[in-house]
Formats: sequence, structure tokens, C-alpha cells
Amino acid sequence: MKGFFYGKGVALMVSLFLAGQSSMAKELSPGDTHDITTESAVIKTPSTNMITITGNNNRTSNFITISLPTKNDAVYLTIQDLDIGCDNPINIDKGTLYLTLKGNSVLHPANGSGIHTHDEDGELIITAESTGAVTVERPTSNHAGIGGWFYENAKVTINGGTVIVAGNACGIGSGGATGNNSTTIINGGFVIVTGGNGTHIAGLQSNPTGIIYQNGAGGMYGNDVTLKSDATLLSGFTLTVNDGQTLTIADGVTFTNNGTVSIEGGTISGTVAGNTPRTKLMDGMLNIADAGSYTGSPLTPAVTVSSYTQGTDYTLEYTDNTHAGTAKVTVSATPTGRLYGNNITKEFTIKPVELTITPVAGQVVYKDETDYAPTYTCSENPISGETPDFDGKLGWDTNSGIFKMGSLKLKDNGSFLTRNYTLTLDASSPTIECIDKKASDLVVTIKETPSSVAGDKNWYSSDITLEAPKGFTIEGVGVVTKSAGSSTAITISEEGEYEYQYKLTRRDNVTDHTIDICIDKSVPVVSEASVSGKMAAFVLEDGFSGIASYVVKEGLIELENVTGLTADNAKISYEYTGVAGSHTLDFMVTDAAGNTVTTSRVFRIGNEPVSPPVFNWYDICLPEVEGVSYVRSGKVLRDSMYSVLEGSSFSFDIVLHEAYNQSHPVVTTSDGRELEPRVSDGRYVLRDVRGNVRIIVSGVHRNDLPTGIEDVPGGMRIETEPGAFSIDLPVTSRLCVVGASGGVVYKGVLPAGRSRIDGLPAGIYIVHTEIGKPRKVVIK
Repeated sequence: MKGFFYGKGVALMVSLFLAGQSSMAKELSPGDTHDITTESAVIKTPSTNMITITGNNNRTSNFITISLPTKNDAVYLTIQDLDIGCDNPINIDKGTLYLTLKGNSVLHPANGSGIHTHDEDGELIITAESTGAVTVERPTSNHAGIGGWFYENAKVTINGGTVIVAGNACGIGSGGATGNNSTTIINGGFVIVTGGNGTHIAGLQSNPTGIIYQNGAGGMYGNDVTLKSDATLLSGFTLTVNDGQTLTIADGVTFTNNGTVSIEGGTISGTVAGNTPRTKLMDGMLNIADAGSYTGSPLTPAVTVSSYTQGTDYTLEYTDNTHAGTAKVTVSATPTGRLYGNNITKEFTIKPVELTITPVAGQVVYKDETDYAPTYTCSENPISGETPDFDGKLGWDTNSGIFKMGSLKLKDNGSFLTRNYTLTLDASSPTIECIDKKASDLVVTIKETPSSVAGDKNWYSSDITLEAPKGFTIEGVGVVTKSAGSSTAITISEEGEYEYQYKLTRRDNVTDHTIDICIDKSVPVVSEASVSGKMAAFVLEDGFSGIASYVVKEGLIELENVTGLTADNAKISYEYTGVAGSHTLDFMVTDAAGNTVTTSRVFRIGNEPVSPPVFNWYDICLPEVEGVSYVRSGKVLRDSMYSVLEGSSFSFDIVLHEAYNQSHPVVTTSDGRELEPRVSDGRYVLRDVRGNVRIIVSGVHRNDLPTGIEDVPGGMRIETEPGAFSIDLPVTSRLCVVGASGGVVYKGVLPAGRSRIDGLPAGIYIVHTEIGKPRKVVIK
């Protein structure tokens, strides 16, 4: 397609025009093909058969005249590659011309219109093939480039092709006037009217369709425009495809962009040559991927802009994109890419990390514990170096025990910021047991059922278990338990009647308590007969709960049946008088704890006179030990020898002098027994004396005896740690560990090498071995 024509001389134009006027015109018939460079042409016969006029782009002054019988008649004409310079190169004198453009034609009207429609007698309808274009170059302004002369009404329809009217002239419609009755209908194609001095398109309909410019202003009209023939957007022209508009370039058609094509929400499909169309960067084109959750590092979610390429067509800049919450990304068109327009800043969300709170199972709360704070675990934080911290506490429903978040919340802790996290309660959380009692009122319960009740005392014939209330731990005071240390229950095995001390702990609150213990696991003892004359004497003895009842039989004869005795009957004497000879008595003796012994005693009664029974007395010897005093019945014993009736007991207390009060005595007897202090009162009791006994006291040393971690002469080494100590022995040795109360906390035989004694409460202990002196150790 040729460009605008501005440089031809007037003399040349006049000569061409005069030459055209003098040429003879050839009348064409329907279906003819004519070369306009040979002679002018006139068409007078209406027909739908196409007439073709060609020119091979060679300049000629020959013209084309359409002169049909009436203005209602029509003719179909195709022009191809014409270059005509004359007055009215194509003149529609009468009738309707259906003009098809093929190739590139240029019309140079010297004095008139490029395509002249004679007032209301002529009408022009333009369409085109895939390469159809016509350019009208006008140097004067009296007549329209396409349409009527000065003040003539014209009717022009453009359905396709490229139509350009250039020069100092009126555009399309009627020359020299804008208010006449001319009608211009554009339903497609590429139309440019330019030249100044009021150049315009006269009578253009209100909603045209196509690409239309008048003096540089214009663009795409209509939502759907299809270019069916090649077109060129000239340099300096801008075509904008707005939102909702679609410009379709038909297959085989090329749209050459020598100006600026901008896409502002619309769509272009087909081939665009020349300058690359640029799309306006718009909000709706952006898609931001999910940023995910806080990681401690800047997050840069992918941002796509339709089908455009990051780096080539647009760049990204992220801000406020590390912490959870609202972050921003700014999208900017690159200077050389396919996008243009202002930067767009979009917000995206960084989600907080979810931390899960799981209450610890098995919790209980009492009605007076209004400040109770349930314990819980928090799921592991995936962010390294950030440690959660909390304020408040979990709540719960007092009826169902279902946990609630309550006032529990996160708080900042160094690099750990609450804005980056959220708390959630584990949906499968256990419940808390709400007990309608006061924690301050609770004491232990004994798990076992008493074997018997004697007066106001509950006696047990086996070990008993003290169970702490729910949510409490129990710790015994002293060494009379099988399971020592803090736990939920303690088993007591020591026989006797005494007051047991224990501690209950809940929520770091420790309370001291006592409970009366009555344990008797031993059956009563029936002595052998002590015969004197015709009388045999027996002693029925029970050292703990006492004799409650007994039955004596000789053969089938019941000699005595005694019941309802009090628990204070530790010893009962039974005397039998009979004839001389051999006798067998059957005894069934029951103590207050329900322990029963059934035994027989065989004896012989002689003829000698009856004499009272003889009871033996034995000596108990208390040694003199440095740093030790003996106390009995509240008085310091001054003597070292004491007499005791056969079968009875002897008790005493050991009081350590001030310089020795950190010692832990070990008390044994000459007949091989080891005495431990009674927990109830710390007293040492030697039971059932059957001979002379010497008491042996060891383990008493001055308080400045070395302690700690040390090598002990003889190759022994002791090393302490919280709740335990380790001992290295060069040879196998018996070991005895004595606690602060004087009781033995451990006794056994250890092999050579390293051994560990654990489960020890904090305190001072004396360690006795068969090698070296006793050693004092301090357990933290």
C-alpha cells in the first residue's frame, strides 16, 4: 500500500487531469476485465456479475465512470493496483457501486473527489479481499476525498479493507460541510481520514465498527472487529484495545504495526507484524500463588501476569514479606517488554504457624483450687531458634471437664513474635476430672481391708498400701516402706502399732500428715510346758496386736475357751493341773489381727509335790560408746547391765552427743540380731529374750569425719550425685547404709568393682563396709 501523496506539482496534476478528460472511455460489460492504463472505462449496465479493472500500479489519467439507468440499479466492481490521477478518478454518476478492493490502489483527484458519489443519485459500498486497500490523496478542500462535492449529500458504506483519505481536503461524506445529510456507515475495515482544516467523516453512524481515525484521533470501535484484509497502522498512530474488545486478524491477513498498539484489557488474535503490541499492566492480569505460612525468612510467592514472562516483560519487588500478616508485591512493566503502564502493588497473606496445645491426661481439680493452672504440651515449633512463651492458663467446663483455651495466649520471647503464630487446642484433648471436694481436706486411704477390728483399732495381718488422693503424690518419712520416694502410693511392711508420718504434695504444696498403723503379720507363740509337781504352766504371747482369744483342749475335752480379750494382752499365762503321767494339750490361739496358731504341747507330770513355775532372768549389757547415751523411760541409763525376764522384751533409746549428732548408729547383738529404730518413736527393741545378750553399737563418729567424693584408704571410692551415690570396691563386701533417722536404708553384699545405690532422698548417710572406716556422704 502506498503512503500519503503530498509532493506532486500542480502542473503535473493538471496535465494528467487534462489527459484523462481527453481519453475515450470504453464501456464495460458484466464479467469484463479491463486494464485502466489503456483507456478510461464506463459502466452503464446493472449486473451482479463482477467487473474487474486493474492498473498494475502504473500512473494513468484514465478514469472510471459508473452511469447506470437509475439510482436504484447496482453494479459490482473489483479494482486492483490502480494509480489514477485525474478529476474524479472514480465517478458514480448514477446507481450503487459495490466496490471490492484488491491490492493497493491510489487515487489522485486533481479537482473533485477520489471516488465521487453524485449527490443522492450515487451510493458507494466498499469491501475488500485479503489485500485490499485504497488511498485518496487530495490537495484541496472543496470536495470530499470519498463522497460528494461541495455541499453534495453522499451515502458511503465501508464493510472492509483499508481506506485512507489524506491531504488538505474533506474526508468521507460531503465536501466543505459537516451539517448536511450525508451518511457514512462503517461496519468493518481500517479507515484513516487526515489532512487538517476540518477533515472529517460526515454523517458517521453513532456505533460504527472498525478501526477509524479522523485527524489522528480515533481507534477501535465496537467490541468485536475483524480485519479481513491487510492493514498498516502508520507511525504516530495509537490503537488501543480496551477491556471487553476483541480485535481478530483473519487467517492469511497481516496487520503491520508501525505505530503503537496497546492492549488495555482487550484481546488481539492473529498476526501482528512490525512493532510488538504492548499490553497495559492491569490488576486483573495478576495471579499470586499461596504464600504459605511463616518460615522466619522472606517469602516470595510466584506472581504470574497472564502469559507474560517475568524478567522480560515485568519485574517483581516484595516488601513486608517476612512476618505473618499482610505482605506486598509490586509488579512493574519492563521498558522493552510487552507490557506498559503504571506499577501495580498487590497484597498477599502470610499465614501464622499453628501451634497445638494438648492438655496432659489424668489431671484433676478440686473445688477449692480456683487458681489451678492445667498442664499442657505445645507442639514442636518448626522455626529453629524461636521458643514460644505463654501468658494465662487453660480453662475447662466444670460440668463436662472439657478443656477450653481460657486465657492462655502467646507472648513475645526474643525472636519469637506472637504475630507469627496462632494457638489451637487439640481436638482430641483428654478431659479434666472435677472433684467436688476440697484438696485441703484430703488424706491418704488404706487400700486393703482390715483383717480385724479390735476396739478402735484396725489391725492388718499383711503389708498395707497408703494411696494418695487423685492428683497428689505421697512421700513417707522414715524407712518403713517397700516403695520409697515420691509416688502415688506407699506400701508399709513394718509390724507394730505406731504413728506413721507422711507428706502429701500437690502443685508444689507440701503438707505433713500422720496415720495410726497397726500391722501384725506374726502368729501368737505358745511356750513349752513348765511343769512343777502336778501343774504345767504355759505362756501365750503375741508381741504386736496381743491375744484376742484362745481354746485349750485335751483330747476331745475343751478345757478352756476364752474370747473377747483386749489388744493389750501381749502375754497370758495358762496353768493346767493333772494327774501324773503323759499329757497332750491342743492350743488354738488368735491375736487381735486375726493371726491364728494351732499347736500341741506334750509334757509329763510326775509324782513330786507341786511347786511354783520357775522363770529365768537374763542379763542385757549396754556397751559404753564414745558420744552415746542410753535413755529409757525418759531417763538416762547409768548402769551398763540390766536383767530381763525370759521371753520378754527390752527397749532403749540412743541419744548422740552434739559433736557426734551427724552419725548413724548401727546396733547389733551378740546373738546375731540387727536392731533398727522403731519409726514411731526411734526406739530400739530387743524382743523375746532367751539368754544373756550383749548390745553392740557402731557407726558413731565425730562430725568432722571427711565426706564427699574421695578415694578412701584400702582402694574404696565413693562418688555422690543427686539422689544416689556410686561406690568402687576392691573386693566383695557387705554394705550397710544408715539414714538420718538411724534406720538402715540399704543392706546387702556388693561385688568388687563399681556399684550404684539410688532412690535416696536428700540428706546425710553413713556408709558401712567390711573394709575401712565408715564414711559419711551427703546426698543433694
